[in-house]
Amino acid sequence: MAELGLMRRIRDPLMLLHHLGSNPSPGALFNFPRLINLKKLKAIIHNLNFSKFDIPKPFYLNSEIYSLKLSLKSKVIKKEKEGINITKTKLLIGVYSFILYMVLSASHGEFLFWGIEEVMIGIIIAGVVTLASSKILDRISGHEFLLNPVKVLLLLVYAVGPFFYNMARANLAVAYMVITGKYNPGIVKVESGLEKDVSMALLANSITLTPGTLTVDIDDKDLYIHWMDVTHPEPDRAEVCSNFPEWARRIAE
Repeated sequence: MAELGLMRRIRDPLMLLHHLGSNPSPGALFNFPRLINLKKLKAIIHNLNFSKFDIPKPFYLNSEIYSLKLSLKSKVIKKEKEGINITKTKLLIGVYSFILYMVLSASHGEFLFWGIEEVMIGIIIAGVVTLASSKILDRISGHEFLLNPVKVLLLLVYAVGPFFYNMARANLAVAYMVITGKYNPGIVKVESGLEKDVSMALLANSITLTPGTLTVDIDDKDLYIHWMDVTHPEPDRAEVCSNFPEWARRIAE
């Protein structure tokens, strides 16, 4: 009877193992080692005398426990890797912020094109941006592109190429509409076709920075844009935001 009671007590940990393996919460996942000792449970199951109860010994339990253990281990490793990536991304955001400020403030001074004041301000701005980004990076998707030098290079190519070209062309178009009075403002809905938060933000800001268009709202994967030259209620995406969505996908997805 003692072994029968022991079997009943083992049944609940096995159900717990199965539940944690298929749908672990962060708290349960990291508290798991304190909840049950896998090695001890495996030994107990192996040594039970199932013949007394006329029950076939469930040899599959050994492999199931092992597979669940591997599943939990992989999830812990994935969580740790995500944490390391977020830390790296924070540091890179600080470095990029510092470089951007130094490029924009270059003139002359004690250190090549900068004075000590510009260097100190650049460090302060980089620190503030890094702290601010640490509050949101774990809640958004797509920031991993900053860890990929090729995608960062693509972002620079996009900024000085397609984005600058379309912004210059839009300036001329808006100037023409203002001079001639031939414009028809309105709000249109555009499907982005994007999945990640950072790519959506890149697209929305590119649209807003381009004269004649302004991102008003985002609803899931759809953008609502104020457009100065509405030709029909459901325009083609390329008419409103050119090839910005394709570039946002290449960069951040």
